[in-house]
Amino acid sequence: MITSDNALLYSYAIWLIGRHDFGLTVDELRPVIGRWFFMAHTTGRYSNSPDSQMEFDLGRIGNLPPGDGRAFTAELDRIIAANFTGDYWDISLPNRLDTSSSRSPVLFAYQAALNILGAEMLFGNQRIRDLLDPSVQPAKAVDRDNLFHRKVLAGMGITDRRQVNAIGNMAYVTWPADEPSNTDAPHDYWPRITDAMDPVVLERQVRWHALPIGWQQLDYFTFLERRRQLIAKVVRKAFETLTGERPAYVPTTPADMIAAGESQGTEFKASARWNVHTQQADKSLRHNIVKAVCGFLNGEGGNLFIGVADDGTVLGIENDLTTLESQASVDGYELFVRQLLDNSLSTPTATTVRVRFPEISGNVVCQISVAAAGKPVFAKPAKGGNGATDFWVRVGNATKQLHGDDLLRYQEEHWG
Repeated sequence: MITSDNALLYSYAIWLIGRHDFGLTVDELRPVIGRWFFMAHTTGRYSNSPDSQMEFDLGRIGNLPPGDGRAFTAELDRIIAANFTGDYWDISLPNRLDTSSSRSPVLFAYQAALNILGAEMLFGNQRIRDLLDPSVQPAKAVDRDNLFHRKVLAGMGITDRRQVNAIGNMAYVTWPADEPSNTDAPHDYWPRITDAMDPVVLERQVRWHALPIGWQQLDYFTFLERRRQLIAKVVRKAFETLTGERPAYVPTTPADMIAAGESQGTEFKASARWNVHTQQADKSLRHNIVKAVCGFLNGEGGNLFIGVADDGTVLGIENDLTTLESQASVDGYELFVRQLLDNSLSTPTATTVRVRFPEISGNVVCQISVAAAGKPVFAKPAKGGNGATDFWVRVGNATKQLHGDDLLRYQEEHWG
């Protein structure tokens, strides 16, 4: 169930730092490291350029007062919250679930969630955690099976293996003895099986296994979309149980993000249209925005702040606005951002990018919140051209371009 050895080893290194340098007890460390590992493994934090990411994390910890255990746990939770944002749960995670990979980190996050919540197999009474527990019996892979059988889908004209075996169509299921291999359509077998089940048991299994209301009657692709959203809610619920007695997370404000500096999920650009050095309009700056957004889309999402210097000084977008002339307003600026991204990236961004204009220290900045994409996104080169061919990804506090084998390897590890 571990798809990233680095996530395990680096989380253990952070555990040791908490014990040795900050004097925390095992009981104090267990919940925060549990949350940290859940985040690092689910998001693939240490999958690409792990040394650079770990160096960044160690830098954040190294700046804390020595021996201040409370500051240590607060800093880890701050980084966790910056990665597990509302947009991550609502958009990025459902998008990442749009795969058929049986080794996807987000699939294992869902399996871990069912383990944490004490869920039973669908139609069965065995808990998933018991099937995985090597102290009870030799641990084995938990059976997953199609909710819409491949023969049913073939009758709909759906034969592509990725669509047939999509995560959204697979469930941890124990078929009743008289239905060992169900090839019927869901609207036929579902009432036949569930009519004999305890309604209370059925209700919680439907919730744990993320089955939409009336799912057996839904169009297949509508079903997949809705179930991915519900799976993400189950994963979120399980993660939130790891907070123990701690208060619920308070959403991180734009000012908090800027104060924390650039990171895996945060990037600053002084401007998008006005060159602060030459003091004139500069069209070449627009590619920096495209590159940054492309990097977040291909990574784990994040926030790009326009109107903020590299050192976190809030400059505002007033100079950018003056270059818009008759459209010199935040509405005009959002239109500019939307058109720039839609013209420069290989996929539309309406559902993955949100544009806001918070006021910080008396200055209005542009905050572009980007959710992780469900498939690779390419950008047009800086020199122009009709084709979107450049692949950018956010790694640590930098945006890097990948080519050739590195690009193919990243796509396989990230999307399956």
